[in-house]
Amino acid sequence: NMALEELRDEYRECFILFYQTELGCAEISEVMGCPVGTVKSRLHRARHQVAERLRRRGVAGEPSHELQ
Repeated sequence: NMALEELRDEYRECFILFYQTELGCAEISEVMGCPVGTVKSRLHRARHQVAERLRRRGVAGEPSHELQ
């Protein structure tokens, strides 16, 4: 996926460990040797960047912040 390839290495590694390997944040922090808070920040930034790149390519729509 091009959107993943464009991420910084540490963001991509977090994203893959979380979504493909299905590790939790604590486990990822051990694997990557960084605090859990850093893992959460990297995941948040990776999600945001992937979503933005997909929107620019017309693959995903604009996010909806409405409660239903």
